[in-house]
Parts: sequence; C-alpha cells; structure tokens
Amino acid sequence: MSGAGTHNVFRFQVPALIVGIIGIVLLAVGGLGGDSGQFYRAWLVGFIFVAGIPIGSLALLMLQYLTGGSWGILIRRHLEAAVKTLPLIMLAFIPIVIGLRHIYPWAVPAWEHDEVLAHKHLWMNPGFFIGRALFFFIAWSLIGYFLTRWDRRFEETMDPRLGLAQRKMSAVGLLFVALGMTFMAIDWIMSLERAWYSTMFGISYIVGNALSALCFCVLMLVALHREEPLASYARPGIFRDLGNLMLAFTMLWMYTAFSEFMLIWYANIREEVPYFLHRMDGGWGYVSVLLLLFHFFLPFFMLLMRAIKDRPKTLGIVAGLLIIMRVVDYIWVIVPSFHSGLPEPSGFHWTYLAAVMGLAGLWFFAFLGVLKREPLLPMYEEEVTAALSGEREALSHG
Repeated sequence: MSGAGTHNVFRFQVPALIVGIIGIVLLAVGGLGGDSGQFYRAWLVGFIFVAGIPIGSLALLMLQYLTGGSWGILIRRHLEAAVKTLPLIMLAFIPIVIGLRHIYPWAVPAWEHDEVLAHKHLWMNPGFFIGRALFFFIAWSLIGYFLTRWDRRFEETMDPRLGLAQRKMSAVGLLFVALGMTFMAIDWIMSLERAWYSTMFGISYIVGNALSALCFCVLMLVALHREEPLASYARPGIFRDLGNLMLAFTMLWMYTAFSEFMLIWYANIREEVPYFLHRMDGGWGYVSVLLLLFHFFLPFFMLLMRAIKDRPKTLGIVAGLLIIMRVVDYIWVIVPSFHSGLPEPSGFHWTYLAAVMGLAGLWFFAFLGVLKREPLLPMYEEEVTAALSGEREALSHG
C-alpha cells in the first residue's frame, strides 16, 4: 500500500506552515515589543494546548492496543503520526526554559523571601523542573518509537510476539504516561499559582489531553473518510463508537471540573478559593459560562443523538467545537494566574491567540509531513482485510 501523500487534506501542509509562521511573527511583535515576559507567557498557553494532542495520542494509542476494538483502527495511523512529533514538542519547550523567570513565581531570585515558595523550593526549582520535563519527554518518545516500530515489523512478519510486546508495553506505558501527565500538570500549570493546590487537577489535565487528541483524530478521519483506503472501511458504526468515546471523555471532563469546584468551594480554604474567584470575576466569569455551555452541555446533548454520531459531518462539527473549547479552557485556566490582580478582561492579551495559532500551525505542518509517509490503515488487521474484500456484513458494529 502506497503512502497517503496524494489525499486532498495534505494540500493544507504548506498553508499550515504559513499560518504557523504568521502566528509566531505576530507573537514576537506583540510579546517582545513591550513586556518581554508576555511572549513567554503566551508561548506557554500555545505550548500547553499543542503538546496535549501528541501526549494524549500516546495514551489513546496504548489504550487501543490494550482494549482492541474497531474504534481505533481508522485513527491508529493518526495517533502514531501525532506521537512521532513528540521530539518536536520537546524542542518547543525550550522558550519556556528560557523564560522561566517571566512565567513562574518560584523561578524568580526573590523566592527565598516568600514562605510558601521557600517551602516548595526543593521540588519547584529550575534544575529539577527542567530535568523532570526532559525525562518524561524522552521516555514518552521512546515508548512511542518502540510501539510504532513494532507495529511496522508486525505488519511485515506477522510475528505474534510483537503484538504481545505492544500490549505489555502499553500496560506499563499507560500508567507511566498518566503519572507523567500528572507531574506535568503540577509543574506546567498548577505551579503558576504560588499557594493553590488541587488533588483533582492531574486527572483533569489527563482527560483534557485525551479529549483533544480524540477530537483531532476524528476531524482528520472526517476529512479523509471519503478517500481510499478509508472509504472502504468507514461506516456509521465506527463513527458512532468514536462519538460515544467523545461523549465519555466530555462527561469525565465535566465530572472532574465540577468535583474540583465543589470540593474547593465547600471547604472554603483560603489557599484554594482565590483560584476560582479570579476565574469568576469580570470577563472571566463570562468565559466560565461559555465553557459550561459549549464544552459540556451542547456537546453532551449532541453526542447523545445517534443520528449525529453516525454522520461524519455532524460528528466533525462537534469535534471542532470541542477543540476550540479546549483552547478556551486552557486560556481560562492559565491566563488569570498571570493577571489575578488586574480588572478583567484587561488581563487577556491577543498574543495568547497568536501563540496558539503559530504553534498549532507549525505542529500541524509537521504532523502532515509524518502522516503522508505512511499508509492510512494498518492493512494487516483482520477487520480491515475483511472490509476491503467486501465482507462488511461479517463485521460486528460493536
């Protein structure tokens, strides 16, 4: 089977590069023109969103190897291509390292005069912070490398030992990735607030990354499902399964977000409550309502309808909406930490959107470059072989 480079969606590779360059230029002009710290703070927002897609893709890829099922076959190559961009995500972390003192309160020289920061300094210091991130990036990249390499070798040799090795690696790797995402949620986002803490924040970050990755893969599948070889296998049951999985992650995101809010509000501890006060005052209060409506209620009720999940176009609309709301969610979580003392929405700056546009464009350019070198389907899968030979009726829709 030849590569996927002839499909229409790959014509967007160069435009994605152009959009990415424009976004980075706008970020540099707006972020470095006045307060240089604005560049690094905006970069963090874009980085958190973009990094969540390949990291979440690695978790979903291992979940698919462990559970099987037809839901993951059509998006497996998309997941693998996203995972292969993890080394590039590691390079995108460099500006955060350079701008640590502009982003995190614990990285400034005067931390020793703050009792709270001094108490955390054994864990939150630049050297250990960079070392943890580097360790997890390398480990995640190696896990992804071996999983994809074994998959190609299995396709060539059909050696069952390779399939077993993938499942064993996934069983251990999934726990390791979940642990790593928990640490990164604490390091990259929670530590922006000098005194705030939450035991639910790690799982919220994990669910958000998985949802971002899943919605992105659904959008790619919708864009390619009419073209071969995907057209020979795509059917309503596959999209329904993916829609049900999107529904599950949407509900889990709302569960973790509401649980975090309810427990903090009820406990009324002074170190915890200001976090939500800053995100419910002024303009941020409207953003919180926006998240409630369009990150949960609307997608939830739409994904309850089988007619929407069975149709690629309507499912793609829901996936696109959720991707947009993932960006809004990260802005709502991160940006008030920088401007908690200012009247809102004056704390928001357009460079945050420029950073998202720039990094997302560059990442999508790299993603398409990886994806177009591989077949869009794992042709050794029994269900794919049956579908391509015209035996769809023998397949279960799950």
